[in-house]
Amino acid sequence: MSLRGYIRLIYKFINRQIFLLKKIFIKQIIQMDSVEAEKNLENVVEWPKGTVNAVNTLKKSHDLMIIIPAYNSEKWIDDCLGSVLSQNTKYTYHIVVINDGSTDNTADILIKYENDSRVEIIDQENRGFSGARNRGLQTLIGKYLMFLDSDDQLLPNSIERLLDAAYQNDAEIVEGGFVEVDINNRELRRVAEKNNRHVNSGLELRGYPVAKVFKSELFEHVIFPEGFWFEDSIIMWTIQYKVTKAFTIGNPVYRRLIHSTSITATAQKNIKSIHSYYITYNLWQELSQNQIEFSPLLIEQMHNQLSVNYIRTKYQDEKLLKSAFVLMRDVYIKVLPIVDSVILKNKNRIFDKAIRECDYGMYSLICNYWRWL
Repeated sequence: MSLRGYIRLIYKFINRQIFLLKKIFIKQIIQMDSVEAEKNLENVVEWPKGTVNAVNTLKKSHDLMIIIPAYNSEKWIDDCLGSVLSQNTKYTYHIVVINDGSTDNTADILIKYENDSRVEIIDQENRGFSGARNRGLQTLIGKYLMFLDSDDQLLPNSIERLLDAAYQNDAEIVEGGFVEVDINNRELRRVAEKNNRHVNSGLELRGYPVAKVFKSELFEHVIFPEGFWFEDSIIMWTIQYKVTKAFTIGNPVYRRLIHSTSITATAQKNIKSIHSYYITYNLWQELSQNQIEFSPLLIEQMHNQLSVNYIRTKYQDEKLLKSAFVLMRDVYIKVLPIVDSVILKNKNRIFDKAIRECDYGMYSLICNYWRWL
C-alpha cells in the first residue's frame, strides 16, 4: 500500500473514533410537521416549478446524438467541439450545440461550424443549463444519446469505445471513466470504471449525465427540470433507477474541467443550494408513486443522496436545514415505508433509524462523517 493509502486509513480510523464518541451525546429529535417545514423553506427560497415530464420525438437517424449546451463559452467551445470532430470512429454522430443566450463571442465562434453537416447550431434566449439541454432533447435523432458540457472534452476514441460496448451488449447505458483537470490542465483526479462489467441495476452507476451514453428511449418522456440547481439529479432518480441492462468500460472517455465559477465550487454558501433538497424531494415524490422493489443498493443510494444534500447546504441557517430534513424524512418514508434493517450495512442501519425517529442530531452527524464510516 502507498504512503497516501496508509495516511487515508489512519485518517479514517481517527474520524470513526470521533464519530463514535460524538454519537453518544448527539441525539436531537425534531418536533416539526411537514406543513411548517415547507413554509419555513418557501419563505426564504422559492420552490421552482420545473418538471421532468415531456414528450420528445424519436428520430433515430444516427448512431449517436451529442447535446452541448453553451453559455458564454468562448474560452472552451472550440476545444470542446474539436475533441468530438477529431474522433476516429465508424459510427455516425450528430452534434447539437445550443447557444443559450451567450453575451460573449460564443455565437461568432460557432459560425465557422455551420457548414459542417455533423454540427447543428441552435440559438435561443437564455433558459439556463436545463433549458438548453431540453431544447436538444426535443428531437432525439440518435439511437444513443450523450451529454457534453461546453467546457469539457471527449478523450480520443471515446465514441468508438462507448458505442462498441453499447451495441455489443444491447446496453441501455454504457459508462466510462473520466479525468478531472484544472484550468492549467493539471490532472486533479482520475476516476476509473471496471472494464467490461455487466451491471444489472442503473443504481450501481455514477449519477453524472456525462462520460456515458444512454439509449435515446430513456429520454423520450424526460427533460431536465428548469429553474433548479442540481438538475442532474434526474439521472439517478428518473433514469438510472429503472435501468436493468448497463455496462461499464475501463477506459477514461471524458475530460472534465474544474474551475472556481462552477455551481459545484460555489454552492455551499448560496441560499439556492437548498434546491438540492427541493429537487430530490420532487423526484422522490414521483418515485413513491411507482412500485419500487426494496434493495440495499436503493437505500444506499438514497442515503448517499441525503448526505450529498447536507454537505451542499451545511452552511445555511440551521432552521432551514432542520425544515429540509423534516420534508425529506416524509418523502423517504413514502418511498421506503418498511425496511429490513437486518440486511443493511451498519452505517445505513443507523442512518435509517435516525431518519425514521426524526433524530436530526444523529442524521447531521452521520452526514458529516459519511465518507469515513
